[in-house]
Amino acid sequence: MLVVALDATLGDCREQIQIGFPFAALEPLLRRLAAETTAAPAPEPEPPAPCAWNPSFDEVSIQVTGTWRGWEVAAREVLNLKVGDVLRMDSADARQVEVRLEGRPKFRGRPGLVAGNWAVELTEVVKH
Repeated sequence: MLVVALDATLGDCREQIQIGFPFAALEPLLRRLAAETTAAPAPEPEPPAPCAWNPSFDEVSIQVTGTWRGWEVAAREVLNLKVGDVLRMDSADARQVEVRLEGRPKFRGRPGLVAGNWAVELTEVVKH
């Protein structure tokens, strides 16, 4: 027996209503529900539509910067820096450039030269 209890309110009166269902009456319904849920697999969700470019942004300028991982130096040493000093970097850090758009990290890449100009080849997207 399945017993369903409902709270009913009518004005100031509040009572509980109990309804009983014998299992024999519910078995055909349960078999039918079980067959429907196992027979029909859920449809695959449609992939999201690709984003369309808004031409209003064609002429908007944004700041793009490339940075290397920094190194630590004592404040006293910073005071002694002068033009012509060479700052040594770890070779692994020098090969990893973080590309920022408007100050937010978006890509990582490696530096190089293209047609005699410095460039960064994007190698991965920074996940937030």
